Amino acid sequence: MPLTRCLIEIGCGVDLHGSDSTKAARRAVADAFARNNVSFYTLAKMFHADLATLQVEATIGVPDPDTIDYDAVMADLPSGKAILRIEHGGLRVPDDLGPDATVVASAVLVVRLDIPV
Repeated sequence: MPLTRCLIEIGCGVDLHGSDSTKAARRAVADAFARNNVSFYTLAKMFHADLATLQVEATIGVPDPDTIDYDAVMADLPSGKAILRIEHGGLRVPDDLGPDATVVASAVLVVRLDIPV
């Protein structure tokens, strides 16, 4: 049965002084989860769905997608059916005094469940 989108959350993460896209991406995921006021258990109960069918799809936008530690970001997502896509986006703000930069990442989390008809 196809999964139904039940929840979408958006988050932002920043690495101020390290030019670290992974750190910014992980903070964006944490920010998106923190904005969610509904537990996954409550969400499944609300839709009369089996929590085992839960899928979280995360899309992260960062300036340098190739520098992301994919496994580190995946570790921040619920185990089971997690999907992670890293795309070009976010912001990179150079430091005027050196090679350092501030990296801003954005995250969109889509939660899907198999909802019985």
